[in-house]
Amino acid sequence: MREDTTQYALLGLLSLGPATGYELAKTASGSLGHFWSESYGQLYPGLQRLRRGGLVRVARTVRSRGPKPAHVWALTAAGKKALAAWLGRPPGQRRHRNELLLKLFFGRLAGRDACRQHVVAELEAARRERAVLMGIQERMARDHAGHPDQPYWSITLAFGLSFDAARIAWGEETLHRLDRMARRKPGRGRARARAAAGSE
Repeated sequence: MREDTTQYALLGLLSLGPATGYELAKTASGSLGHFWSESYGQLYPGLQRLRRGGLVRVARTVRSRGPKPAHVWALTAAGKKALAAWLGRPPGQRRHRNELLLKLFFGRLAGRDACRQHVVAELEAARRERAVLMGIQERMARDHAGHPDQPYWSITLAFGLSFDAARIAWGEETLHRLDRMARRKPGRGRARARAAAGSE
């Protein structure tokens, strides 16, 4: 099987137990959705590739809301082995692209007010996401205490909480810096630059 993280994500989800495609999509957008994105369109082709590779099988079919019965997918022994091998390998390098930081880097051209609006939106999003994660943390402690995977789920959740806390701290500090920039006298920076140039 070629290196395809979508397929490994599906194997990981099925390691939690047999599931229909709908159930896999729901879990992927819920639990994994806070740190890993999978489109609905990738899910079913991924399952078919895994089936052709002998890594998953159809355990049974059940009634569905649609005209056709739904397949309940399960891992095969080969699928468990492939998942364990992938989990043991070092993660691939992340490609970091952040449009907010790109716009702030060139923020002088947009102006302080536009930059401030971008930061306020980021700050509000971080606070909302942190509230969601804290709710998940409470439900996890209440509903999944003693589950063998719970300590590992908590590790990924702690990353999200720490990341959002850092975003909030950065956003609040950035707003203070932008506000301090607004209180400076116009032309002050240019005057200093001219004075420095004249002294050379």
